[in-house]
Amino acid sequence: MGPLLLREGRAADAIASVCAGEGVLRSVGDREELCKLLCVRGTIEVALGHHERARAALAEAEALAKAMATEPASEVEQSIAALRKAAS
Repeated sequence: MGPLLLREGRAADAIASVCAGEGVLRSVGDREELCKLLCVRGTIEVALGHHERARAALAEAEALAKAMATEPASEVEQSIAALRKAAS
């Protein structure tokens, strides 16, 4: 939802929707989906020019991935790599 809202020019709604999703995923303990959603938020933050926020989302996603011992070819790692590239 976040990327769609951003494309429609609704940046505040994009961030709010992603943050709401993060809250739900945190409450249910779904670390894999949270990691991917953090990458979505980081990508939105980059698009908005908020590079520090993007790097913070990346750092959290990387920490979660490390704690989960994700496989290098996993969707999580691919999302992290894409955000890492966008945020650099």
